[in-house]
Amino acid sequence: MQKPFSFLAAIALTVFAANVAHAQATFFGANLDVAQEQASLTNPLNGSPNLFGTGFGTIEILGPSSLRINLNASGMSSNVTAAHIHRGAPGLTGAIVLDLAGGTGTNSITVSDVLFTDAAVNRPALSQTIAELQSGTPFYFNVHTTQNPATGELRGNISAVTVPEPATALLFAGAALPIVGLVRRNRRAARNLTTL
Repeated sequence: MQKPFSFLAAIALTVFAANVAHAQATFFGANLDVAQEQASLTNPLNGSPNLFGTGFGTIEILGPSSLRINLNASGMSSNVTAAHIHRGAPGLTGAIVLDLAGGTGTNSITVSDVLFTDAAVNRPALSQTIAELQSGTPFYFNVHTTQNPATGELRGNISAVTVPEPATALLFAGAALPIVGLVRRNRRAARNLTTL
């Protein structure tokens, strides 16, 4: 009785994994902290080891030349002076590709649902940055403060976040329904055998 269940489960999981693997990444995220920033520097950050800021940033690609960004960070040593997205591998510094915000007047920053398009970006073309992001080129969020203005105080290396498309999720759910029914039928059959 277990063979049909295993076979159907294997088919459903294979279809689901294949669809996720072939979908181009459209969601990206990063946890920001001091340790990632310090890893890219040869000298300690000003105020180390008493820096405790943290944050989280997300990027949603809306099309070949537009994206939406969210960034929340708090607990920095001093007022935020700027926030950017840089091109650069973990442990290395890189060029700014997107300006996210200027000074906030506080030790925290919130960038909510900000839409970027090619027309609004004065650095490399946004369509180029989006293509590089989707092809695996490394980028990172960087938050600068009064106490650490040049290098920044918080960093978050950006990576793709797997979110199945609705059609893929429905396909997986549809494939799973017969499996759930089979499991229930097997349990009922097992109960009936034990009562005989």
